[in-house]
Amino acid sequence: MAVFNLIMAGVGGQGSLVATRAVAEAAIKSGLRPTLGETYGASRRGGSVFTHLRLVPDSESDPGPLVPRGQADAIIGLEPMESLRAAVAFGSKRTNAVVSTMPIETLETLSGKTRYPPVPELVGSLSRICGTVWSVDPRSLEADGRIAALNVWMLGVLCETVDLPVTTESVRKSVTTLSGSADRNVETFDQGVLFGQRLAKK
Repeated sequence: MAVFNLIMAGVGGQGSLVATRAVAEAAIKSGLRPTLGETYGASRRGGSVFTHLRLVPDSESDPGPLVPRGQADAIIGLEPMESLRAAVAFGSKRTNAVVSTMPIETLETLSGKTRYPPVPELVGSLSRICGTVWSVDPRSLEADGRIAALNVWMLGVLCETVDLPVTTESVRKSVTTLSGSADRNVETFDQGVLFGQRLAKK
């Protein structure tokens, strides 16, 4: 296989690194070699965060930790504006994006200094850049008190909508290992898997 490039885009505090590590652990068990990297748009909580994951066969040379521009195979967007930022930098028609439609406002937008674009505009722009865009509404998680686990829910959705080089079950095992006694995270991952299965059948 060629290098598989994954970007998880969100803001500080959303747990993008934990979710990406779950895919990396699954990749190791599948005989692949993961390389992880992160870039930050701001050093404070709430700032832009892109987590890069590159998966290669163990026999291949080291591809470097950061996905090259325009070469993302998949983008997991935990926040719509950050998803578009990631797509502009790393997306192309080869990219499959799974994007949360729930915005996280910054101090600038809340104070009226800058305008947060309407989410449909963001999704439309993503669709012009990426080959496939799955936009998902995680408000059911908020109602159920699980919004803090949006990262693993989105991971479950990704596993069922994008052709990954790892299986859903191997990612689930990694989520279980990383969560320790936090069974709620595993349950939320399973909810994401079911949501993704329904989405893929539409």
